[in-house]
Amino acid sequence: MIIRDTETHKIELIDNVIIKTFKRGYEKYNNNQLGNLWFEKWKDFKKKVPSIVDIYEVTPERIVMENIEGEIIRFRYCTKIDLNNLLKYYYEIMTTTLETCNEDGYYFLHEDMNAKNIINSQNKLRLIEPDAFRIVKNLDLSFFIMNQMRFSSRMLLV
Repeated sequence: MIIRDTETHKIELIDNVIIKTFKRGYEKYNNNQLGNLWFEKWKDFKKKVPSIVDIYEVTPERIVMENIEGEIIRFRYCTKIDLNNLLKYYYEIMTTTLETCNEDGYYFLHEDMNAKNIINSQNKLRLIEPDAFRIVKNLDLSFFIMNQMRFSSRMLLV
């Protein structure tokens, strides 16, 4: 069953597995990073944050991953407790990113830490959208600050 079909990719649900296929001409969408090295970085990150989506196969053209049942976080409408849990989860991802710096000075960074990419599954937050992870040399901390400001400003309104 096709879940989404956009200009850049197609997402299908087959036998309770999600297959995200990138369309021809959009390989640069992933900065040509998906492959064996990326998958190894993913496995290391998953050991530290086991709640992120499981991935079964990665190629530059597609990702095969687990289907997570649950509700997408509705950032504008969630409760203060939900926001608090979301912010703690965000800090866990951020801290793990900072810990991924290797001897070459590269980080493994999720570039789309948006509430829509986090699912509440059985009262546990789970990060989806794995292809938003990038291996980066320079870490711009304003990325973290901007997301924290979004979360913090939302908490002031609840």
